[in-house]
Amino acid sequence: MRKKIDEEIQIDKDQKDAITYGEGPLLIVAGAGTGKTKVITERIAYLINEKKVKPSEIIALTFSEKAAAEMVKRVDELIPYGMVDVHISTFHSFGYDIIDENFTELRIAPDWKLLQKADSIIFIAENIDKFDLHIYRPLNNPHKYVSYFSDFISKLKDNLITPEEYVKFANEYKENAKEDAEKVIAEKHLELAGFYKKYEELKLENNFVDYGDLIFIPYFLLKEKKSVLEKYQKRYKYILIDEFQDTNYAQFELIKLIAEKSRNINVVGDDDQMIYRFRGAAISNIMGFKDYYKDAKVVVLKTNYRSVQPVLEAAYKLIKNNTDRLEDKLNISKKLESKYKPTHKIQSINFEFFKNYSLEADFVAEKIKEFIQKDYYKKNEIAVLVRSKIDAPIFLKTFEKYGIDYKFSGDEGLYNKEEIRFLINFCKMLNTPYEFNPIFDVAISEFYNIGTYTMSKIGNRAKDFSMTIYDMMKKINDYPELE
Repeated sequence: MRKKIDEEIQIDKDQKDAITYGEGPLLIVAGAGTGKTKVITERIAYLINEKKVKPSEIIALTFSEKAAAEMVKRVDELIPYGMVDVHISTFHSFGYDIIDENFTELRIAPDWKLLQKADSIIFIAENIDKFDLHIYRPLNNPHKYVSYFSDFISKLKDNLITPEEYVKFANEYKENAKEDAEKVIAEKHLELAGFYKKYEELKLENNFVDYGDLIFIPYFLLKEKKSVLEKYQKRYKYILIDEFQDTNYAQFELIKLIAEKSRNINVVGDDDQMIYRFRGAAISNIMGFKDYYKDAKVVVLKTNYRSVQPVLEAAYKLIKNNTDRLEDKLNISKKLESKYKPTHKIQSINFEFFKNYSLEADFVAEKIKEFIQKDYYKKNEIAVLVRSKIDAPIFLKTFEKYGIDYKFSGDEGLYNKEEIRFLINFCKMLNTPYEFNPIFDVAISEFYNIGTYTMSKIGNRAKDFSMTIYDMMKKINDYPELE
């Protein structure tokens, strides 16, 4: 029966080793196009079909809602009687469920509200007077750092740093500060730590939970409440994590607690595909997995089903220049072998080096002309990729010189379009109503059609009375000369 399934869905040997692995920690190193999501969904189906575990005892976590929905769909197709009891979600959805199930343990009201990032920024702005801010509240722009505060707190929570720990650190830093520069930094830390502490107090008073709390709160709940931890350890016997390289420190620490008893934690990822470090993803998670779970089995998926071999060879040659990779740390080979069957002839990848952009653009234009003249490719089959839109103009001008028709799909000029400029200024007006330019541009737009002369008069009068233009417009009836 299993052999027939293998043939139908084309499972290769490495994939099968991962899918049919028994108990204990498992690290699946999956290069691009090697079918990592298929491996996770097939493993869930295997565990259930082989009666290894009940569906309700499996939890599969991934990074995005889209990936979770795709996994739900695939698993549902693999299990004839459905998979209603298998928990498949994002990390933050899982954290949300933990908070919702244990609000009494957390001593929060059952009607608690989640603050998304935009809500958090608004909440901070509305309560700005309640924070003892001096350095981070300039007189000319008291809301300047509101967005920064929201991001900063999120990073603290991603690293499981509590307000108390940060206050302690700030005080110790101040005590040890000797140089003037160190004392300035110490004052900043103290103000930020005080802000963090007050922010958490205000959230608690209003029965709010922010996005960073969705991992932060469950972690400390499970760590401090043994009965709650045991409940989740008993509930989930197998934990599977997709895109493990994109998880952050707090997410892995939370999962470690739940997996501590069964140790059936299966993670799939690739350190070479880590793209969310700017969002707090910790490369140490995948790099240190084998250090924490020393008995973990490592399965490397090396068969690629998406790209041709020349592309894989070029990518491998390039990525090997990176340092601190799993390939070196675990002494494994991640060189991929293509099983992709292209429908057209694939040229080998060549590298050319040029002294300047002009020579490069000329070379590209000449190659395109050659491909078209020799009927190798049609115009709409050729693409030129540039690193950023600022690199495009030299190519566009060169194509015009060579008489090559092109379609530029970049966003050049997007922010100069009238409707986009209006939307941006409208958002700026809502966020910073004390600034003159955004509200001026919105007022004189075709939507409101207030004359520039009128707005100039209002602006000058607002300046005379040391008011914001927004407040002046709200009280326009108090100033007859502006009628």
